[in-house]
Amino acid sequence: MTDSQDSTLVAAFVGVVVAACLLGATYGQIAYYFLHQRDAWPHHTLVIAVTTFDTTHQALIAYTVYSYLIPGGQAITGRPVTIWSLLLEVIFNGIITFLVQGYLTRRIWSFSNRSWWIAVFVIPLIFLEFGSVLAFAIYCLAKVHTAEELGKIKNFYIMINALSAGADILIAAVSTGLLIRARTGYPSTERMIRCLVVMSINVGALTALCALGSLVSILAWGRSFNSA
Repeated sequence: MTDSQDSTLVAAFVGVVVAACLLGATYGQIAYYFLHQRDAWPHHTLVIAVTTFDTTHQALIAYTVYSYLIPGGQAITGRPVTIWSLLLEVIFNGIITFLVQGYLTRRIWSFSNRSWWIAVFVIPLIFLEFGSVLAFAIYCLAKVHTAEELGKIKNFYIMINALSAGADILIAAVSTGLLIRARTGYPSTERMIRCLVVMSINVGALTALCALGSLVSILAWGRSFNSA
């Protein structure tokens, strides 16, 4: 194993540990939600679905790092190879993103008095992103067997991250614009709207930064794993 591959695996291990911690925090939020919220069943179903997919995604990335780190594993002998869990987790990550962005878009649509101009701008971008994720994952599962082959379609994954960041930024911008337009001048309403605006910007900025961070890491260190 080269120094570049070693550094990449260390970073991957740290990422899995951080992701596990965040998943634990998510479980705490979910427990609070079911104990204190009385939402309709579609909301509960969505929460359960996202949690299930997120847990599966965590299991897949943990298994991937485990396979690469265990001494003598087939994944680190000779040329670095891609294992099934590394590619399958892309699908679950795409499903989670699709569900969350779809839910936020529907909330925006409802808040805008069901204005269809939102659907024209936001929904096609979300479906394009999800379709690209599925196409990328299916192609990789069928055709990609080594890290070198995966590096050859790096531009495809760059496009997916760019679409994800664009969709998050657009959803945050539309949410913020609608909230600002809803201002009434009453102090209590103004305070609530300001809090919602800050929350929309923070959530949108955080998710967009994650996508941009992934994009930058691919551009800067895209060949770090399969470099000899």
